[in-house]
Amino acid sequence: MRNFGLVASFVLAFAVPQARAAGTQWLTEIRPAPKPSQVRNALTPAGGDVFFTEDDRVEGVGTLWWGDGSTARQVALPSQTIVTSMSTDGRRLIFGLRNGFETTAWRSDGTDVGTFELLPAVAASNPNASVCSAGDDTYLLEEWPPQMFARWALHRTDGTHDGTVLVGEASVMSAPWIGSWRVACLSDRIVMLFHDSVPAWSDATAVAFEFVDGPGYGYVVGDHAVFAPMPAAGDRWQLRRTDGVDPTPVIVAEHVARPGANRLYAMGDRVFYTAADDAGRWAVWTTQGVPDDRVRLVGSQQQPTCAPHGCDDAGFRALGEAAGLFYFVMDGALWRSDGTADGTRQLVASMPAGTFEDFAALADVAYLSVSSPTGAFAGAQLWRSDGTPEGTGCVVRFPEEPSAEIAAVDARLAVLSGPLRTYDPAADPNGWSDPSQCRTVSSGPDPCALDGRGARARKQMTARLARLEAVVGTASPRRVERMIDRLRRRLGRARLERRLTLACAETLRLRLHAVAG
Repeated sequence: MRNFGLVASFVLAFAVPQARAAGTQWLTEIRPAPKPSQVRNALTPAGGDVFFTEDDRVEGVGTLWWGDGSTARQVALPSQTIVTSMSTDGRRLIFGLRNGFETTAWRSDGTDVGTFELLPAVAASNPNASVCSAGDDTYLLEEWPPQMFARWALHRTDGTHDGTVLVGEASVMSAPWIGSWRVACLSDRIVMLFHDSVPAWSDATAVAFEFVDGPGYGYVVGDHAVFAPMPAAGDRWQLRRTDGVDPTPVIVAEHVARPGANRLYAMGDRVFYTAADDAGRWAVWTTQGVPDDRVRLVGSQQQPTCAPHGCDDAGFRALGEAAGLFYFVMDGALWRSDGTADGTRQLVASMPAGTFEDFAALADVAYLSVSSPTGAFAGAQLWRSDGTPEGTGCVVRFPEEPSAEIAAVDARLAVLSGPLRTYDPAADPNGWSDPSQCRTVSSGPDPCALDGRGARARKQMTARLARLEAVVGTASPRRVERMIDRLRRRLGRARLERRLTLACAETLRLRLHAVAG
């Protein structure tokens, strides 16, 4: 028997689209949705604030915006320029700014006076493909697209124009595509990771560099960089580490080579990664960078599907970390791990079909955004988890917005899904719920209140559903069951759905699902 008293309070909290209710305190819009010709993206946290870009596809220019969680403003940049890439060293934003065919490296703290050029204009370069911090200094990598040779240059900056200096540069034969190199800051040296093996090199500043054979990704774990080279045909897949001194990397783990994309994620003193087990299936492993200390955490339940170009990766996605827990997705399920087999738990057995867009940690709670292209829960969704199944659920859904980027700003969460909003967990009276009962926030008009063809049918169905919601908790459970069944049959008719419009029909189904439980 359903508890219709509880359902009544739930309907009041979740059935009405919150964006059309005045006085919403837990979700605040601080910049409205852009014009159709504009695109917003690249929400990047830096120095406790957030930055994002707003590009005009018609004019071919872009703007940079800063936000602190309660307001947003445009950062002054030269006219007719566009932001090409954004990175952060934790203190400030470092970004590429293109004017015609030339790109310069800039920095910003969100103020006009604190936004200026670090490196002069260079044709066709990508000035901050990878950034890392060492003490008070930041190292940024500048790359040029490979032709016969690929060129790179590494710079050190203290955040000022005069304090930005060239540390070293080189050209490499047969180097990979642009953006595939990674620079890792260890305690006393910088490690460059990319495809080709190049002799060790250091410059007059005594900052040491070691060039390591790797496929363009690597992570700092303690005083080492951990990376994985692409195996040659017939070789086993290896996870390696280097301290930037010994020219011979240490082999940490070996696995069956399975063509596909192996994933790495570093958290504290350990790295999580995916690799094939002895049965050839993908599994999630962890190691502290010590040979033979690998631990298998969880394996895929599916046999991988392989094609000539490689195998699928069981839908694995490394999301991020919060409160010492690593969050990831495999086989459509949401998991978390503390680095031990016993501390690895499944939180949600089946997440909504779609793409996992972004991740942020706020007050020991993990938040993630999911975009679903179709279905009853289409649109961008914000989820949260405290590391337990009962503390994991959907916070809010934006049905008209295809995706969302999120970033922590002090004690709040910035959400960029068209409009720029701020979510305040402390002011949220309802928290989270089962995804089928997730609150809906609309950035446009109520799809069931539109005039035109089908307006009468939309009005009638909305009124019937409102009568059902009004009697929940007061009428007998049997009467409520009958009303639910009648409405469910009506909404299941394809002819009526066409008259209602798909958006209105999905809105009504969501509200009906909330009542039915």
